[in-house]
Amino acid sequence: MSRKRIISKHVIGYVAAFTIGCAFASGVAFAATNDVSAILGTGAIAINHQEVSITPKLVYDSTTFMPVWYLQQALDKAGVANSWNGYSLGLGVGQSPSSQQIVQTMEHTKLQSTTDHQFFIPVWNTRVTISDGQVGTLTAIEGICTGAVYGNGQGYAVFLWHDDDWLGWSSSQAQKSMETIMPSGHRIAIAYNYHTTGSPNYTYYSWDGSALVTTGRQPTVNGPAAVGRLFTVPG
Repeated sequence: MSRKRIISKHVIGYVAAFTIGCAFASGVAFAATNDVSAILGTGAIAINHQEVSITPKLVYDSTTFMPVWYLQQALDKAGVANSWNGYSLGLGVGQSPSSQQIVQTMEHTKLQSTTDHQFFIPVWNTRVTISDGQVGTLTAIEGICTGAVYGNGQGYAVFLWHDDDWLGWSSSQAQKSMETIMPSGHRIAIAYNYHTTGSPNYTYYSWDGSALVTTGRQPTVNGPAAVGRLFTVPG
């Protein structure tokens, strides 16, 4: 059952000043009886045809308005860099590494146990790019080397970039196996298969404005899960 609400033109103008118009499917209708007629309800935000969040919405004069905060949360969840200065929303401000940068960085990375094999992007191509919470991006890309002489003969490493600047690896040691790399708000979460506590224990990587910050369980640097120290060679 709908209820009536008085919405003045002044309020509509205030809402419009702090929201962004977007197209949504119609929601629950509320009829205003004083100055204007508007529709209040909720709508879904979809990015790349996938629903990522639900937001309140207001439809007035064939235009749909939504709070900027909800749109930013959806963009963050999808890993889209964005910024809001109180007047305009900027998208995709940060850059990400090019394919050439990625390949060259992996080619120049070796394991201490062997210098005959280089890292490369596996066929499943695990890559995560998120907003750093400011105006840039943080990117994590999985690399694999089949020249490890320990463990199962394979070494896994996660290569990290801020915008298109390479930061290094998620650990100084290549790991025996990899479970998942996934976005977690303004952080990248990485879990390795050697965790045996049931649910994965994640290591989180974020950007504090000037440096990479690591929290959560730290990757193994000694023991059977570590298959060799990483280092770079000139190229």
